[in-house]
Amino acid sequence: MPLFYSIRLIEFKGKYDQQGEYFGFVIINIDASFLLDQLQRDFKHSLFELAIVNLSGYFITAPNPIISFGFDLNIPNSTWQSQTNQASLPLGGEIQQYRVWESNNA
Repeated sequence: MPLFYSIRLIEFKGKYDQQGEYFGFVIINIDASFLLDQLQRDFKHSLFELAIVNLSGYFITAPNPIISFGFDLNIPNSTWQSQTNQASLPLGGEIQQYRVWESNNA
């Protein structure tokens, strides 16, 4: 199965037939490759680099694509903390400068 970045939408309420019996639920996977690639291209023309992480600190997308989706691909050292020398995640609109992708930690 080929790997691709996806956004998964799930209808948790479930679907019922006309008799009120549980029928199933809906899962939609949307290919997000174009969106993430376009965001990275746009950021290359700015003073910033784009890094998107999940709640556990794993990179979803990063300027160094080798560390993207490490949580799915079992890539060691593909977290924000391991790439920034244990820096906490910048939350709440904070803008801070970090050096993330210069070492060969991935």
